[in-house]
Amino acid sequence: MKIVNKFSQLSWLRKLKKETWLMLFFLTLQGLAWGQAVINVTLTNPVCSPSAVDGEIKIDIISGSPNYNYEVFVGTTLVYSSGSTSNITQTFSNVPAGNYIVKVTDQVGVTSQNVAIESLGGLIGSGNITNVSCNGGSDGTAKIVVSGGTSPYTYSWTGGQTTNQITGLTAGTYTCNVTDATGCTISKNATVTQPPALVSSFTVNNATQCLNGNSFDFTGTTTSTSGLPITNYSWTFGSGSTPSVSTLSSASNIVYSTSGTKSVNLTITDANGCSASHSSNVTINSLSTVVLTTTNISCNGLKDGSLKLVPSSGVAPYTYSWTGTGSVSWRVGSYDTMINLPAGTYNYTVTDANGCQKTGQATVQEPNAITVAKTRTNVTCNGASTGAINITPSGGSPVGSPSYVSYSWTGPSSYSASTQNISGLKAGTYTITITDVNNCTGSDTVLISEHTAISISQSVTNVYATVLPQVQLTLP
Repeated sequence: MKIVNKFSQLSWLRKLKKETWLMLFFLTLQGLAWGQAVINVTLTNPVCSPSAVDGEIKIDIISGSPNYNYEVFVGTTLVYSSGSTSNITQTFSNVPAGNYIVKVTDQVGVTSQNVAIESLGGLIGSGNITNVSCNGGSDGTAKIVVSGGTSPYTYSWTGGQTTNQITGLTAGTYTCNVTDATGCTISKNATVTQPPALVSSFTVNNATQCLNGNSFDFTGTTTSTSGLPITNYSWTFGSGSTPSVSTLSSASNIVYSTSGTKSVNLTITDANGCSASHSSNVTINSLSTVVLTTTNISCNGLKDGSLKLVPSSGVAPYTYSWTGTGSVSWRVGSYDTMINLPAGTYNYTVTDANGCQKTGQATVQEPNAITVAKTRTNVTCNGASTGAINITPSGGSPVGSPSYVSYSWTGPSSYSASTQNISGLKAGTYTITITDVNNCTGSDTVLISEHTAISISQSVTNVYATVLPQVQLTLP
């Protein structure tokens, strides 16, 4: 907007009374005669903002005696000066709103005039901010409220939003440029803050343990930097744990039934609903599998049993401890195999490099002695060969299911046979020797008897007879 100093408009002289016109004409002639400058001042007020510096003071010389020095004062302080010039027009730009004194000095003297650059008002912006509720969250909002200027307004936020309010904000500073209908702009910053982060952590009594006898104690060492109390603890301990969850600040005597690496997690929540989590691993080492090979006693009465241990998990090297019959401790150290064992029960402990142990018990068995159940048939007649022997063996190897590989008979008159059962025997003593798969033997004897031979004693009595004549009859 341009405001023209009315003293520069000569046309208004026609509207004055005659006496006034004559006075001004006289004064003008006097100025022309003296050479004192007559000036016209044109003002341009700031357009978009009270604080803008786009005002302008333009000074035109109507009459005067060059050269001219144009000056603008605020009170007694010189703020603009042209220096000596012959120009009859001088413009001072970038002038803020305020009251000024314009002075023009020519060869005759100084002409001064009070002027005012008016504040037309402009865009005024204020903001409403909702800070992020939890550290790292994205629920902040920022809203700009605009007054002044000329509506409608357009908005341009960093990030591309074009409304006066933006939502879903993380912590940070957001800038909004507002433009009114005349093109005037203002820029406002909105700083969205967030509370300090919760810190969730915990300690564990021993993060690496053996499967046998493991027991873990976890202690929460959480920190509420927001000053709000922690209202909830939520633990998970990973697979195979007892218990599997907890809501206490500390969790004790957590036992795992399976080995491996377990992920333990603690999530805390404060009174504002903000949460934080921390995870750490614990390791359960295992010596869960030891393969035991048992060799039983081969034959009754021997001491040739053996036991062999082969660990299939854990960390080498291993040590072994054995106890045998009578609870005598022996063979402690690197002996994984025990030989020349008598029948009995043996306990063992295997320890790996981590100190994890596996205990167990093994039994070395002894087969029963080979025995024979016999059924015999004696000779029916003296001197005959009608005897028979049937046998049923028991005992021998292997334990529980013996297997026999040979039968050997001997008897009278150099008798021999290799079948289980024999027949067609004469009277006499027969010996059976049975051999099992482990070459263990068992023997027994069987007596085949016969009846005593029949004996006949003779007694003769003479008989005397009379020979009668023979008669032949013929019947009709």
